[in-house]
Amino acid sequence: MRFTQRNLILVCFFAFVGGCGIDSPAEKGRSAEKVVRGNLEGTSVSVDVQSTNGSIWVRADPQAKRVSIEAIIQAGGTTASEGKKRLAGSSLVSKVIDGTVQVRLKFPEPSFDSDGGRITIIVPELRAVDATSTHGRVTISNANGKVDIATTNGAVDVASCTEHVKAYTTNGKITVRDCLADMSLKTLEGDVLVRQAIKAVTAVTKNGSIEVYCADQGAGPVNLESSNADIKLECGQSFKGSIRMKTVDGKVKIIDPEKRAKMVKSESATGVVVMGEGDQSKITTTNGTVQVVIR
Repeated sequence: MRFTQRNLILVCFFAFVGGCGIDSPAEKGRSAEKVVRGNLEGTSVSVDVQSTNGSIWVRADPQAKRVSIEAIIQAGGTTASEGKKRLAGSSLVSKVIDGTVQVRLKFPEPSFDSDGGRITIIVPELRAVDATSTHGRVTISNANGKVDIATTNGAVDVASCTEHVKAYTTNGKITVRDCLADMSLKTLEGDVLVRQAIKAVTAVTKNGSIEVYCADQGAGPVNLESSNADIKLECGQSFKGSIRMKTVDGKVKIIDPEKRAKMVKSESATGVVVMGEGDQSKITTTNGTVQVVIR
């Protein structure tokens, strides 16, 4: 289905196609909360979503018939009554333009630090995703287009996506599973875990461990860097090229039971192995162990 500017839909409690539901507001101290649900017509869509003080979850469900959105909105105030009043003027705003569902939260001025909400979006077929949150977890699964995630103080979880994955968080763990494309991952404070990597992986953390497990068909390369923790790479059968390893205060360990790699350099804190012709991979940490397992 093709969307144009004429298909723009504004959601202010009541304008979702197919109906909308609103749960009764609940007071929490000086803030108040409500749930808004609704549907949008569309099958194969991209998603552009932003939230504050709340998680974002976007996934594809082939059993879904249309786009469904649920938001748990919270509005703050100097008193409980003001929070409830501001909540009444808060809304979930959605625009559909050329196949992209744009989702935002809107609050009356002046804003409060506690304003925000948790957003869940389910679509029949998910193309690209651009998700931004402050103080919230971001979870994306089953996207067929590029995935771009940015959050502060929240974990990132990505699964079963086919195009480039880019994820950044200032404070949280990044987990990527069963993705077919290359990925660029960075967290300032947290671990990075990648399972079943197929293509290139770049992972950087300032204070956390990194673990990358390549699928049998994963050819690399990898560029892994931590400032203060261990790094582990497990290579699949198709991994090619050289791997340069270095740690400032730790050890380098190479486990190669089948003797698939050629050892170029092996010392306590540095090492280089080569597994045929291919791109160069680098693994560096300043305070931790570097371990490479070659299956």
